Amino acid sequence: MSKLLHDLLKKNGMTPVEQQNDGGGDGNEQQQNNGGAGGGAADTDDLPEEQLLLALEKKGIKVTNLEELKPKPAAEVQKTPEQLAQEKRERTNKARAFGLEQNLVTADLLDEYANTAQMTDEQIARAVYVTEQLQEDSTLPENERRTQADIELEFDETYHRADNETSRRKKTADKHLTSIANAYRKAKYAKVLDLEDAYDNHVSTAAARTGYNQVVNEAAAAIPEKLPVEFKDGKGVVHKYTYTVPSTTIQKVKETYGNDVSFAALGKGATKETLLNAMTSFIKQTDLDAILLEIAESIASKQTFEAGKGRRAIPSENGGNKLVVEDANGTRQSGLAALASKPENRKFIKKI
Repeated sequence: MSKLLHDLLKKNGMTPVEQQNDGGGDGNEQQQNNGGAGGGAADTDDLPEEQLLLALEKKGIKVTNLEELKPKPAAEVQKTPEQLAQEKRERTNKARAFGLEQNLVTADLLDEYANTAQMTDEQIARAVYVTEQLQEDSTLPENERRTQADIELEFDETYHRADNETSRRKKTADKHLTSIANAYRKAKYAKVLDLEDAYDNHVSTAAARTGYNQVVNEAAAAIPEKLPVEFKDGKGVVHKYTYTVPSTTIQKVKETYGNDVSFAALGKGATKETLLNAMTSFIKQTDLDAILLEIAESIASKQTFEAGKGRRAIPSENGGNKLVVEDANGTRQSGLAALASKPENRKFIKKI
């Protein structure tokens, strides 16, 4: 039988029958039940599903099929209305705290919104109607202005407030009042209503930024200490060199690719490989002068080495410390004190 069912039966005091071989010479199998007495009980693996379901039902576990006993993934676990309401409150509170922190809303606006949220659609629409009418009357002579009571009476008549709840006119008016209230909320409290979307976007962006920063660090760590560099000479021959990347350049690369501008441009879909390629190109551009200098020194050292091949230092004809160099062909040169003053050349010239 399945381990799941085995464990479930055992948990509910229904130890399954197991088969054991007595190891005797005749090789016959003996069956034992959980009470230790011999019996002929069948292995539960052979029991029909209906009998297993009946056994479970007797223990207070009522299911229609064994598939229902399998544990559900976390995403499929249905939350209670209380849990959903609690999650909504927590999300709303976090969004409003974020809005205050980022100066998206003020505390006064949130308080005003909270008070308005307690009002019905009719109450909001009535307040909007009365306010508009009083504002219109403010330009009229005093004796022509309506009182607030008069305006509210007009509102009741216009929107059939005195009709019974089943009145078709009142139902139509109710829909109109709801439209007025929703339009007021959207116009007056747009910043508050947008807070949860802004907060969700902030959370999503923060998570993406964390992942991006990790990729930046991984790519920067993969930059070779000796960066391969290739240049073509005037004849089109490719020469390969290496540039020793200083730690200050690595830090500059991390700062450049880790800033907000680079994240906005590269954050989505950035990989270690793409960033490493971009970083090496960046180094070759920003450190071009240093790279050329290192290459020039490499070329000069190589040329000096080639020039020194086959040469030997010989004593000057008049003695003393004059520098005289003779090459493999017997050609002698003197007056090389300036050349010998360079450390890289001293190994090829001997002072006599």
